[in-house]
Amino acid sequence: MEDINNPQYKLEDCYKVNRNRFLVCAAVSKRARQLEEGAKPLVKIDMNRPFNAINVAIKEFVLGEVTFEVSRNTDNDMELLAGLDKTLDEELEEESKREEEEKEKTTKKSKRSTAV
Repeated sequence: MEDINNPQYKLEDCYKVNRNRFLVCAAVSKRARQLEEGAKPLVKIDMNRPFNAINVAIKEFVLGEVTFEVSRNTDNDMELLAGLDKTLDEELEEESKREEEEKEKTTKKSKRSTAV
């Protein structure tokens, strides 16, 4: 008998729904995170007992309760990624400058203390 909170579906069962393994893994992991963060499961489970979010997400996909669609809006996605990369580069550059300034201050303080 199947434990309702830990269904016995495997990730490979999702490949019957969509053959792209990368998309299946990404979609299942996103849905599992949603379940962990409190989203209501779309399949029957006992909410008073712990459940495995990954197994529940897989069951939802296999049974067709959850579907996903590939966005064809890649230009906006690429702009977003480029913006994120630029922001990250700027933050790393600022952090590097702060570290260099702190090293200079520490070096100046140590020179003063040895001079006294």
